[in-house]
Amino acid sequence: MSAQIHYLKHAELDMQQWDACVQQSVNRLPYAMSWYLDAATDQSWDALVLGAYQAVLPVPVKGQLFFKKAYQPFFLQQLGLFYKDIADAQLLPAMLDELFARHKRIQLHLNTDNLPPEKYIIKKRVTHHLNLNPSYDELIKQYSTQIKRNLKNARQYQLSIVHNVQPDDLLHMRRNFLSHVIKQGNQKEADTLRLGRIMQAAIDHQQGKIVGVQDAAGKLCAGIFLLSNDRCMIYLSAVSTDLGKDQHAMTFLLDDIFHQHANANIFFDFEGSMQPGLARYYKGFGGMEHWFSVIGRK
Repeated sequence: MSAQIHYLKHAELDMQQWDACVQQSVNRLPYAMSWYLDAATDQSWDALVLGAYQAVLPVPVKGQLFFKKAYQPFFLQQLGLFYKDIADAQLLPAMLDELFARHKRIQLHLNTDNLPPEKYIIKKRVTHHLNLNPSYDELIKQYSTQIKRNLKNARQYQLSIVHNVQPDDLLHMRRNFLSHVIKQGNQKEADTLRLGRIMQAAIDHQQGKIVGVQDAAGKLCAGIFLLSNDRCMIYLSAVSTDLGKDQHAMTFLLDDIFHQHANANIFFDFEGSMQPGLARYYKGFGGMEHWFSVIGRK
């Protein structure tokens, strides 16, 4: 089997075949599309490819020629092995053996459908999924008492949903109201600009949109960038102003998203969180824990 696995540099990849493989994968995620990887890594990624693009594993890389590291960029929660035939999921150990033979420095996130060998797992991380297949009436039955209370309070204000929010609008809000969080996460201005490129690329490929909330004065007080495909919708980046937080604008916005997409055969991925407060908030909407592995050298 391992003879069919090829390690290809970015320039050697057939991007048309790559994207076709990802789109047809059982466990497809938008993160693995070539245009997304290009935007998130500045085109600095290689890959492991099975046969004629039967399965693929992206490998973002950084560093100098002889000291490259396989790493997980910001705004790219999960990668790992993507496969068209579920039987190929069993090839993950062989893929990882090839990866570890080529890179000495590795820290990569796999996806929730990947089960790697224990020898490569350095930690596990959690995300929360909400199945949007039920009706809206069924979805709101899953809301916690606190979420229902916050939603009731939010509806007392003259909040309104807006769909003409631009990437620069969301980036401006991030700089003003998430600066402390961004610094704690070691993000720099270059990463914020990268997020802008990711959002624009996703919008251009019709796999992303920004939805916002206006307050009574008509000012933007909350916004979410949603990344999506035919399988999932991902809560990639979100921010609220101080007023938006006071008026529970994010809860108002998430509830509207779930209302609009109820009865859809997709899941909503909250993209986290290991922070107890955020995890509790996501669970308050009915989000269920899903774990994925971070691999590296122990």
